[in-house]
Amino acid sequence: GKALERNPGSAEAWLRRGMVRAHAGNFAMSRGEDPGPIFAEAVADLSKALERNPASAEAWMRRGNVHVNWGIFKRSRGEDPGPVYAEAIADYGKALERNPAYAEAWAQRGNARASWGNFKGKQGEDPGADYAGAVADFGKALELNSASAETWMYRGNVRSSWGGFKTRRGEDAGPVYAEALADFGKALELNPAYAEAR
Repeated sequence: GKALERNPGSAEAWLRRGMVRAHAGNFAMSRGEDPGPIFAEAVADLSKALERNPASAEAWMRRGNVHVNWGIFKRSRGEDPGPVYAEAIADYGKALERNPAYAEAWAQRGNARASWGNFKGKQGEDPGADYAGAVADFGKALELNSASAETWMYRGNVRSSWGGFKTRRGEDAGPVYAEALADFGKALELNPAYAEAR
């Protein structure tokens, strides 16, 4: 709004408006409404922030987050989320090129890969490469911030999903499940109240 009228070249103002629109899209989605138009506006604002400051790892990551949430919505409607997940993964990659020590971007890219893998698995496709990429990204995030109970839980979740896929294919899932249990154990050690890890 007003900040952009006064200074349309402000990357920070475009970033902040894009983030607010992303939150509004998430709110619309939580109410069962179609967030697509709002997410499109958020992506447009974040793209304008990136035109003005392509070195902003935060703007790349935030745009990736919008794409992931858009993919979650598409998946919930039975639509193919692949294209928006691919854009999210690319955006996180750009964030990491700019700041390889950005633990949150590593974790978010892992979540995008895991979500895409889950979709592929439900379609009968092999999600192994996506799950392997997610595990690697979570591993990098944990190298940078081993105190994140949430990231330990995310990695446990993807390993559990991978184990489920292997089980359905008649493959030995024991080692993957053992790794998932270790990850959930670490999440609970760091945060005993972490109900999602139980």
